[in-house]
Amino acid sequence: MAIPASATQFIEGVLKGIGAPVNGATVQAFTNWLANEQGGPNLTSFESNRGNPLGVQDAAGHAGGASGNVEDGIAATVANLLGGNYNNLVAAFRRGTNSVEIDQQVVASPWNRNRYGGQAQFDATAGGTPPPAGGATPTPLGNTGAATTPAGVAAAAPNYETQGMKTEYTGPGAYKGYDLSGVPGPLRGQAEAAINALASTPGLETKMLQDIFTEFPQDAWMTSIPEVRTILIAAMYNKWPTNQFQGALEGTNWYKATSDNNKLWEQTKATDPGQAKQAIAEAQARVVNIANSLGAQLTPEQLNQIATTAASQSVTTNGVYSNTQFTDQQIYEMVTATIPSTGAGTPGSAAGVITGVSGGDAEALYNQFQTIAKNYYLNLTPQQIQVKVGQALQGDTGQPNFQTGAIAGFTTFAQGQARQMYPGLAAAIGTTDSTGLDSTPYASTGWIRNMIANLTGLGSGDNVDLTSPQWSWILSGKGAPPSQTVPGLQTDAPNGNAPGTGNAGQIPSADDLQRYLMSTPQYQKTDAAKTQGWQVGASILKSFGFN
Repeated sequence: MAIPASATQFIEGVLKGIGAPVNGATVQAFTNWLANEQGGPNLTSFESNRGNPLGVQDAAGHAGGASGNVEDGIAATVANLLGGNYNNLVAAFRRGTNSVEIDQQVVASPWNRNRYGGQAQFDATAGGTPPPAGGATPTPLGNTGAATTPAGVAAAAPNYETQGMKTEYTGPGAYKGYDLSGVPGPLRGQAEAAINALASTPGLETKMLQDIFTEFPQDAWMTSIPEVRTILIAAMYNKWPTNQFQGALEGTNWYKATSDNNKLWEQTKATDPGQAKQAIAEAQARVVNIANSLGAQLTPEQLNQIATTAASQSVTTNGVYSNTQFTDQQIYEMVTATIPSTGAGTPGSAAGVITGVSGGDAEALYNQFQTIAKNYYLNLTPQQIQVKVGQALQGDTGQPNFQTGAIAGFTTFAQGQARQMYPGLAAAIGTTDSTGLDSTPYASTGWIRNMIANLTGLGSGDNVDLTSPQWSWILSGKGAPPSQTVPGLQTDAPNGNAPGTGNAGQIPSADDLQRYLMSTPQYQKTDAAKTQGWQVGASILKSFGFN
């Protein structure tokens, strides 16, 4: 019987797509390949799977399988063959001189993965003859699209007992220790029949699981997933064709809810744990570098969690870790999410205040914010500054101008707060929001602090805190406390006027402030007061004629 016309269309389309000649050798070899996937030399299952007859398990393959369009299947297959994993097979097709050579390359390629039962079995299936003595009859599960073992790396063969393959399932949809929740309705009876046979035949379950691990080592890892274990068992027992297995597999909740990257990661962990460990180690190095640049001190648990997430999203279809799959920006976002954005901290140095943070952007911002808060007379606690630092770090994605932008943002915040709190100093607050180096309230009130220091014995103006209760009335533009008033000096009137100004919200003049300070007890104890007293006394004596 001739093969279907649609199969001829598919074969010729793929051969042309990969740059191979369409001749007797290449067509025969491709027909032999399809025979091992679609029901023997007559390709009896081809029409049911014409949109994806070789079972390409990527997005294009799924789309072709759903559409049933031969051209979609051609495009998906060509893209897969030219993807870099099948260079020897493609080269044999392009030579196009010997169908036997091409058959051997199909069996030797990652597409096989022991699914065809060896060369003798492949040839027997292609020719429609009985399998060789002692040979197992393969189940055409199709190409699941899972990652192949990288060239030069032997696939690990963990004992199926340790992979959770015989773990009894007791959750929703449980049936005699198996999960039927992911089995399509029309196939439910076949799945139950397979499970019943396992339950009634001692040793059959163990043998079948061993066969799965032997025949399909790259797919066997999925038997640790309850839904998929049931599908694999049912497919093996009932000898489902490719389309049934693929449809059932893709219908499971696990398959639909698990991203392609996570499927590849789960496979890598099961079939090549050394590669998975290496991927995590490489991801950890990236995470540590980024955490250090931020000043974030991650716990071992946080480091492992972030690195594992990065690694799980970074395994290529060849099973190799690639640091371009999961970007640095994504790692920055995960690390900054661990930095406290609330006021939980301990007063002290920057490293002590920023809980879990020291060095890097965090400490630099803390020191900058602390200086800006002082310059604008914002009496913020270390915990409040920590909050601002934490909030700023949430936007740190490694961009080179991050600190500049964060400082500009905090400066704008400080200026707004200072204008509201100290209207008398509004004119001294610059309009340049990008540097924090404008004429700040602290700089513009240097003369006030110096006068207070000189007339109260505090030594340096830097020792004067104008936000303290004793001096805060100066910044607020209100009058001096009634207990500290001077004759002729206006007190804190109901309208909030500053001493001697008559205008609310204005700081006192130099003369008024000097008169006030000279009336305070602190002034009376200073050398300046003593000198002034001696000079006054001498002047009185002189006026009475005493020299």
